[in-house]
Amino acid sequence: MSKKSINIKLILILFCVFLCTSIVCISIIISNHLNQLGNNENSVEENIRYAHVFYATIREIKRHNDGTTLVLIKGLEINDINDRGAFYFSINENTELSWRGIEIKLSDLKEGQNVSITSIGNVLESSPAILTEVAEVIVLDDEL
Repeated sequence: MSKKSINIKLILILFCVFLCTSIVCISIIISNHLNQLGNNENSVEENIRYAHVFYATIREIKRHNDGTTLVLIKGLEINDINDRGAFYFSINENTELSWRGIEIKLSDLKEGQNVSITSIGNVLESSPAILTEVAEVIVLDDEL
């Protein structure tokens, strides 16, 4: 074999190795990207790491005929300045309600109760502000 044909074969082998490596790397990147897209809908547990917790007093509970419940709260003075205002939020099937570690019913919530609010959604700037998703409401009072 001539020196020229050996060089061409070597170049072809190196090119094939490079091409195969590139295809494997691109496949891994695409696979990871598709997995991230598939996992984009986070559960409440996954969203808890982005949670915002503050304390409030229930001012008003509105139960509507369509089954929705809207709660007006007022943040306590112990909170950061941004959490001392008034907020509305709705309670849905994903909202956990508890008192002293025990699950409670929606009917156990009363106006005047002090609560801990775990918000995992956005805050819509209005008056009062609106919490788009509340994951948990914990009654802090000694009695229900």
